Amino acid sequence: MLNGPFPIYAEDLEVGTRIHLGTYEVSEEEVLEFGRRWDDLPIHTCPSKAASSQFGGLIASGVHTMAMNQSLMSRKFISHLAIVAGKGIREMRLDHPVRPGDTLSCDVTIVSIDLRDGRADLTTRASMVNQDGQQVLDLTGVTVIRRRPPG
Repeated sequence: MLNGPFPIYAEDLEVGTRIHLGTYEVSEEEVLEFGRRWDDLPIHTCPSKAASSQFGGLIASGVHTMAMNQSLMSRKFISHLAIVAGKGIREMRLDHPVRPGDTLSCDVTIVSIDLRDGRADLTTRASMVNQDGQQVLDLTGVTVIRRRPPG
């Protein structure tokens, strides 16, 4: 489905379709840098303090985890759509922490396509798991995309 032609319009999509978006390698440097800039808590910014926390070590912030997911979604899926704009997040769960050294794998499933005049609300569910198969992110979001032009 993502092999073209592009852009992909609402009518080109099918509810239930699951697309593998690839993997993402998490480095300690990235966790520290993101934490220092956007979520300055010791569990994201100080390995020694994080080691004595309930997590037993450094973890990525939830916002960072969501950003890693968005990076894969943008490059491997959303950029192929006849996109208008993101509309919102309906639900998000962070079931397990993301740690430096993790390899995250992401899939997206098309949940619904609500057609309207000239555009559609596309609801997707992204699932990201670590190398041990533990789900680290479950996110249901809505994106507005265009419908195929007449003719």
